[in-house]
Amino acid sequence: MSPPEVLVVGQGLAGSLLALELLDRGRRVLVVDADRPHAASPVSAGMVNPIAGPKHNRPWAWDPFAGEARARYASLERRFGIRLVRERAIHFAFRSAEDRERFLARDDHDALAPHLGEIHAPGTLAPELADEHGGFEILGAFALDVPALLRATRAELLARGAFRPVAVAVEGADGDPLGDGTRPDTTVLCTGHHAASAGPFRRLPWRVSRGERLDVRLLSTPPRTILNREKWLLPLEDDRAQIGAIYAWDDAEAGPTEKGRRELETAGRAIGASDFEVVDHRAGARAGGIDWRPYLGRAADRSEIAILGGLGSKGALYAPGCARRLAEHLFEGAALDPELDVARRRPR
Repeated sequence: MSPPEVLVVGQGLAGSLLALELLDRGRRVLVVDADRPHAASPVSAGMVNPIAGPKHNRPWAWDPFAGEARARYASLERRFGIRLVRERAIHFAFRSAEDRERFLARDDHDALAPHLGEIHAPGTLAPELADEHGGFEILGAFALDVPALLRATRAELLARGAFRPVAVAVEGADGDPLGDGTRPDTTVLCTGHHAASAGPFRRLPWRVSRGERLDVRLLSTPPRTILNREKWLLPLEDDRAQIGAIYAWDDAEAGPTEKGRRELETAGRAIGASDFEVVDHRAGARAGGIDWRPYLGRAADRSEIAILGGLGSKGALYAPGCARRLAEHLFEGAALDPELDVARRRPR
């Protein structure tokens, strides 16, 4: 294989989608990943939700990014011959009477209308869900099988000779990040929370948190929708499901904690999964931009290094569109959206 034009460091969701985007554009790509612990992508539930967060708002730039994500994942299902996307409505229970009243009093229901289903009175939302304050249905959500996408991408990269299972220290690499004389034109960091602690983007303002989730086997009839009551329950195939998620800001690399497990088990039973057994308990560190936007672009003092990062908990929504935008910026000279460009938060 000819020397790579682009070195992609990290084969999580962002790195995988960027590598595939570049390969489809005819670029010579090498991806490196040492499968370091605490990575977020292998733990991600991959949920894409059009009405999210405690304030029940649409995510930033939902329309362009959600449409592009759906199209990209559909193309990858055809490419790999596997199922990646599960369409799931969400039954969301109000947290309190005040939460319900605030939502009902809002004047922007028309803006939510494409995704806002029926608003339910207390006790009528879903038979499995404890909803003493009622709730509402969210339409148009889906869950991406992130681990399946990572495995399929890894297999294609290996078949192309475009993957090495090695760690790369970009800081101080002096243009030779692999240490073997290979000098790619561009190195793109898709290293998740590691970019916040090392390398040319460490001085950006980051939000780094630990996420924890449970993989469970349901011992009662699985729900047909995602259930959300402060935490969520995502039904998978057969009797499998996931319960999540913890947002902990104290120690992003602590791994699974007993406190987190107890909290998730309690939340799962409150949601409605009264009878289940825990199969696995996993944790990963998420890194988001300080303004809840991703970071794209080149380093100010080392233009051969770029970043695709800061996706936070919305990687499945933003990664496909960000991968395309960064590829067009790096190799076609397309301008980046100022709300994505890493320059917006670069220390001055």
